[in-house]
Amino acid sequence: MRDRFDLVSRFAKDAASATDFRWLARHTEGFSGADIAQLLRTARIQANLRNPTATSPCLDRSDFVSAKREA
Repeated sequence: MRDRFDLVSRFAKDAASATDFRWLARHTEGFSGADIAQLLRTARIQANLRNPTATSPCLDRSDFVSAKREA
């Protein structure tokens, strides 16, 4: 899990502080680095769709859950 935590925190360094990287690392078991990057991109799209007027939308757990369902 430590390796996934490092990958998640590296790819999501611009994500809001509300993002729980430990939760995300636990729920991405078996994901490659590319899979995690794609999950984060999809979560950002979900956050932008949820709040289109924000300049930097806050990613929350629901964005990642939705993105993981689409993966």
